[in-house]
Amino acid sequence: MGSVFAKQFSKNLAKPNSGLTGWYIASGLVRTNKVLEVNAARLCKIQPHHDILEVGFGPGLGIREAYTFLKDGTGQIYGIDISPRMVKLATDNMKEEIAVGKVHINLGDVENMPFKDNMFDSIFHTNCYYFWPDIDKSIKELHRVIKHKGPIVTTLNLSRLNQLDKKNLMQYGIYDPDRYMSALQRNGFENVHMKDITDTITFQAIIATARK
Repeated sequence: MGSVFAKQFSKNLAKPNSGLTGWYIASGLVRTNKVLEVNAARLCKIQPHHDILEVGFGPGLGIREAYTFLKDGTGQIYGIDISPRMVKLATDNMKEEIAVGKVHINLGDVENMPFKDNMFDSIFHTNCYYFWPDIDKSIKELHRVIKHKGPIVTTLNLSRLNQLDKKNLMQYGIYDPDRYMSALQRNGFENVHMKDITDTITFQAIIATARK
């Protein structure tokens, strides 16, 4: 694949922008990520009173799924993403949920989040940790804001990631699940495990719980 396109595509996977490649990536996220986003939210076992965080929410598919568990309770869902394009897209897609005060969309960095200590009952993210510049710092920050014994869930499609890597389209990401799982273990999480899940496609989920 052409080196210029591959470089632009790789950059936009890490942080979708407002250009043509960013539009293409955003459209692709809707097509390929929905099953991952929906299942990541479901695996958190969200209760109506829970406060939830999604990191790297993209167009808001996971936030919308999490909202279905919270809409009749006191819980709220927060999202943080480094891409202004994704913030605008998710905000446009979830105007009603934001208006009633149940959904909060934030532009920001996982390494320095504007949230209180022990704020969230669970955290989830999809196709996200590969692009964190400092994985240990990021996970320490996630541990700071999650409650004791709270689950952290990520979903990924290793087959798809391997395909992208072979086409030189993962230039700015390290998706090695063992690297991520080791970082969880040394930064405050336990019961770290990965399992295969089948729901229209077969994908992987990495799940851990916070120790304090």
